[in-house]
Amino acid sequence: MAYQTGSMKDALDLMKQLIPVLQAQGWVVDKQAFSNGNGEWYIHNAADAYFSITGEESSSSYSSLGIAGNTGFDGTKNAYSQPGSTGLDWVYLGGGDDPVITFDAFITPRYCHVTTQTRQSFFRHFGFGVLDKEGDYTGGQYLYRGGSVLPFDHHMNSYDSFVRAELPDETGLTAGWYPFRNTVPRAMGLGGPMYDPLHPDLLAVETSQSALGGILAPVPNAVYLTTSKNVNLRAGVVPDFCVCHMKGLTPRAKVEINSEQWMVFPVARLTLTMPDKWHNDDTFTYAYALRMNA
Repeated sequence: MAYQTGSMKDALDLMKQLIPVLQAQGWVVDKQAFSNGNGEWYIHNAADAYFSITGEESSSSYSSLGIAGNTGFDGTKNAYSQPGSTGLDWVYLGGGDDPVITFDAFITPRYCHVTTQTRQSFFRHFGFGVLDKEGDYTGGQYLYRGGSVLPFDHHMNSYDSFVRAELPDETGLTAGWYPFRNTVPRAMGLGGPMYDPLHPDLLAVETSQSALGGILAPVPNAVYLTTSKNVNLRAGVVPDFCVCHMKGLTPRAKVEINSEQWMVFPVARLTLTMPDKWHNDDTFTYAYALRMNA
């Protein structure tokens, strides 16, 4: 596993730093191209997880990065038109008076998980890889972009996150990609636990930390599918990506759990009081825990 942290000017600079790390972990760059301050990368791993990524130089107001999940690579087509694509969508990282000041990247041959932090301590998350699959099906690839909603959140039809599963007699999908959304067929995860009374593991998240904050038990982010016929299936777990509370912890705190090191991040921004109405900026003590020594 590779863990990398550092500063970045913009999304283009971030990807230029991450691509060599991905390659060192066994990811293959099928193509890369640069034009007018933008970069494009087409990559895959040994599990046939294909992704296209675009990074832009920052403007005066924003820095953003685009990601799409694909089923293959076609060198004659652009990032928006690859085979079996989810469609390219964007992650807003920061900019203007709240630029990104640091990033943390967790990369293995199976996944890439990245968190960025802005000057005002807002955290953004994106990643891609292959699930720890449960069941016999073709697929398991996933991506989360956290653009307009939280990663793996299924309460809006935003199409920010996807998981791929080819299931018999399924309809209404592109190349087996299940979007995290509120209409079926859909996927469901724990990315926005404060919204989610439907996920079976919600109670485990609520009890993931002792009353005094001294004991932390992060909950694996299990992904469930609801098919077009309203059949519910457990597809697997996002590897080394857990959900918990972080009472008494500072953002980017390192904790040791069963001889493993984890880093804990606010879902969006740490707040010490629970808001009257949930939104994507103030997320109380809900947190993601990413493993540092997989």
